[in-house]
Amino acid sequence: MRAPTWPVAGQQVSVAIDGALDRICIVDDVRPPRCLVLRQPVPVELDLPAGTTLVLSWKTSAGLHQLTAVLASQLWDHMPLWELEVLHDPMVSQQRAFARAPDALPVELTQAEHRWRAIVVDLSEGGARCVLRPGEAPVVGGTVELHLSLDGRQLALAAEVLSVELGSDDRQVARLRFAALGRTADVLHRRVMEQQRRARAVGRT
Repeated sequence: MRAPTWPVAGQQVSVAIDGALDRICIVDDVRPPRCLVLRQPVPVELDLPAGTTLVLSWKTSAGLHQLTAVLASQLWDHMPLWELEVLHDPMVSQQRAFARAPDALPVELTQAEHRWRAIVVDLSEGGARCVLRPGEAPVVGGTVELHLSLDGRQLALAAEVLSVELGSDDRQVARLRFAALGRTADVLHRRVMEQQRRARAVGRT
């Protein structure tokens, strides 16, 4: 029987290819104990050789899951598919509902007629922590829009202000919780995965 920590058919997973190129794919089929089939990303722009190493990541309420697989073959069943040979059972590397990563992303917060420049220092698909200049902060319990640029897209994300605390140098630190993100969640997920890889790379140097 498939372990409950594995992805399920129809689920989105982030796929790092040979440790660099990152794509969002859909799980087409799960064949225990060592086979997964993914729908190739659209548009199809990759012609990967058999034996290419892939690292899959996805989240559940238990945390961030990862597994390593190699491309066994490329199939066609109404759509292009990758058949993967899984090398190990999924590993939970972070016990959170959402994967998080440190960041340094310039953003703008708006609340009614107020606007604040801020820096996102911690980002996930569930929310963010933002640092603002001394004496500036949105109202706790209110809703703000967080404006940022990711992957060449200008985004405006609705978020609830959970708390505002005094940080270093008298700067204000606002903790935000995002409302439903829809397709925007994929954009944030890719950003978080990239920042996590960068943090791990720095830790190895």
